[in-house]
Amino acid sequence: MPDYEATESRFDAFSWDEDKRALNLRKHRIDFADVDSGLFRRHIRMASPRGAEMRYKAVGRLEGREIAIVYTEREEGRVCRIISARPAHEEEKAAYRQIHS
Repeated sequence: MPDYEATESRFDAFSWDEDKRALNLRKHRIDFADVDSGLFRRHIRMASPRGAEMRYKAVGRLEGREIAIVYTEREEGRVCRIISARPAHEEEKAAYRQIHS
């Protein structure tokens, strides 16, 4: 199982690309606009670097189900830039439940 850490992030704002949001909503039925600070109050995350950009994968609960979000932090960690959101895979759910049981 990957190395997740339990964490609570408090962002001042969220941002995303509107075209990516629409595509994500059609594909996964998860709207970036619904991913707010409530999800990030209790979640697990792991680093998921992509080239020179530090990205994170977070797993938390939204509307009664576990979801996985890939994001990056902007403006010195004050802004969460959402890259993707999807239903969590079984191993991600298990990791979340193990840490937050």
